[in-house]
Amino acid sequence: MPPEQRAVAVFSKPHPEAPAVLRRVFSSLDRLGCEPLPDEDTARTLGLDASLTREEAARRADLAVVIGGDGTLLASARAIGPRETPILGINLGHLGFLTELRCDEIDDVLAAALAGRAPLERRPLLAVSHNDDRPSDQHLALNDVVISSSSAVRLFTLSLYIDAEWVTDYRADGLILSTPTGSTAYSLSAGGPVVVPSVDALLVTPICPHSLSQRPLVLPGSTRIRVVLPEGRPRTTVQATMDGQVAFPVLPGESVMVERAPFASVLVRRPGRSFFGVLRSKLGWGHP
Repeated sequence: MPPEQRAVAVFSKPHPEAPAVLRRVFSSLDRLGCEPLPDEDTARTLGLDASLTREEAARRADLAVVIGGDGTLLASARAIGPRETPILGINLGHLGFLTELRCDEIDDVLAAALAGRAPLERRPLLAVSHNDDRPSDQHLALNDVVISSSSAVRLFTLSLYIDAEWVTDYRADGLILSTPTGSTAYSLSAGGPVVVPSVDALLVTPICPHSLSQRPLVLPGSTRIRVVLPEGRPRTTVQATMDGQVAFPVLPGESVMVERAPFASVLVRRPGRSFFGVLRSKLGWGHP
């Protein structure tokens, strides 16, 4: 990132520790000669008068600093969308798998990011369509799309098509369609594999399938996935949920189309920290 690019969007979730961290970020940006662009919620946390939406701040910025947990970063990634503004995540949550930066690392990593010395990772986004939505109506997901019951937990049937070919009918509590980034989220809890983020893949993980032979699938990243809720009257209400945050209902006879978006989320990583190191420290992976 060239040094002349000095506009930095700042997004924070409401949290008791957020004001202190925000003041530290603003102080660092001031020393680095940068203009902070807080969105409305972040400005309110500090008592500032600002009216930028998250999308507007991201549009004007060369870097986005996200303060919170992974959920805050996921929402920010969807808001940034095709602009591909690099995202630096500072952890205020419980896990912080994506927002991995500790508060005491802010000054050094922020300076490295603005000087172009911090590693950048491109993480694929999913483009999600409901039936025959226009591209402008598509939803985005960085982690996953979950098609599941929105009421009582009941088995129901979903038909899976891959690149227009019918593959199988799942009788399950739902399906998780995820990126490699999302492989360590809900998909992992449902029995899916851990996939290194640089692998070009999409995952299909059934949730509690009735048939033990229906196992998770790892597909090429270029795959187009279509999930259909068959005609008839299901005994439950079904919805598609993006990153656990945004949802729309799916009615009998309707479909959900999922494919890789033509743009990506760009994450700023802490120099010297690897994916496997984060697995070990955050998930206790490989520990006895």
